[in-house]
Amino acid sequence: MHESPVARELIKAAVKACVDQNGSEIKAMNVILGPEGAYTAESLAAHIEANASGTLVEGTQIYIELSETGGATLESISIEVP
Repeated sequence: MHESPVARELIKAAVKACVDQNGSEIKAMNVILGPEGAYTAESLAAHIEANASGTLVEGTQIYIELSETGGATLESISIEVP
């Protein structure tokens, strides 16, 4: 279950970015996934969803783009600003 720690780090980064931008809700998060993680986009998305309960990421759309290098990185978020 190597995906859960990575998922939690992505959630933490997304929440921080949202708070830093005075957002109230994360509508979407865009993740770049390279081969270093050795897991699938579907598996990572499922782990993000499972770990997002009670956070600003809960219920968000998760978009994962595959890359030829690197691990999992938060590329951007779309937020709701009050």
